[in-house]
Amino acid sequence: MPNYYLYVYSPSDFVGGLPNEQGAAAAGSPTFSLTLVSGATPTLIEVSDGDNNFDEVANNQTLVDAVNIDGTSYAAGTSVVSAYDLINTSTGHQVTSVHFNLSGYSQGAVHGLISTVPMVAGQTYTFNVERTSHQQTNEYDEFVACFTTGTRLKVPGGRRAIEELQVGDRVWTLDDGFQRVRWIGSQTVEASGALAPVCLKKGFLGLKRDILLSQQHRVMMGGPQAMLHLGVDQALSAAIHLCAGDSAVVQPGGTVTYWHVMFDQHQIVDAEGLLTESLLVNGMSLDGLGRDSRDEILQLFPDLASSELFQPARPLLRRHETAALLN
Repeated sequence: MPNYYLYVYSPSDFVGGLPNEQGAAAAGSPTFSLTLVSGATPTLIEVSDGDNNFDEVANNQTLVDAVNIDGTSYAAGTSVVSAYDLINTSTGHQVTSVHFNLSGYSQGAVHGLISTVPMVAGQTYTFNVERTSHQQTNEYDEFVACFTTGTRLKVPGGRRAIEELQVGDRVWTLDDGFQRVRWIGSQTVEASGALAPVCLKKGFLGLKRDILLSQQHRVMMGGPQAMLHLGVDQALSAAIHLCAGDSAVVQPGGTVTYWHVMFDQHQIVDAEGLLTESLLVNGMSLDGLGRDSRDEILQLFPDLASSELFQPARPLLRRHETAALLN
């Protein structure tokens, strides 16, 4: 059966929690207001389902991997069903509540919420319509899966979301096997202009699902065309240079959190099946990280204050070189 990805916000991610399910809908009456607490981040789950509809009454919607939501663990194979929908008819924004290990017309407390748009911590969202989620044709593809937070890197035994990694954790690298993380950090910015992310679509360059990268984040290109045009079999291209078709598009709007992970040297890692770079530390990248992050890196790698310590793991492509490969 096909597998689908959903980002689930837990009840504790919201000020005052979430409305209970009551009579196949949300307890209470519109307008509903939901506010994400500071620091709220969703949990990525993978659901196996026989079709593309996420429904309230279904016996074939199950977790592919174990997850933990608000301190409760749900094993692989646990049923996952929807409960109620809340909709803002002005914007089209819809959220759908989730139940684990229950089936069909469950009542009481819900276990989480999924959203058709990325939700921002600290922001309040209003919904003027409520309804049961049963037989509403809520397709998995309607719910956002393009969070930079939540991108999973290959680690021993499987994959782990980048925001869950800590210094000292081991991550798979193309050239040197499993290497320990030396530094990890994040920045939340307005997703506009040069800071708007590039969404790379599922299937492109081996991707298992859609992911977001910053415009200058580089990904691996290669094959016979690279050897023909560049004389090398592998090289790195900035994500923005890949936006020549439907497989890679700039996605502005709202805010985005970019994560950086660094090793003892520049590495190629596996992010959702895509071969992409770790942080390449040089003067320009240090200036863009913010003072606290810059100071922390310089404490770890003092030589960076006066020289470029890291050498690129692969040649870096220019825009026209990437265009030649894409063509």
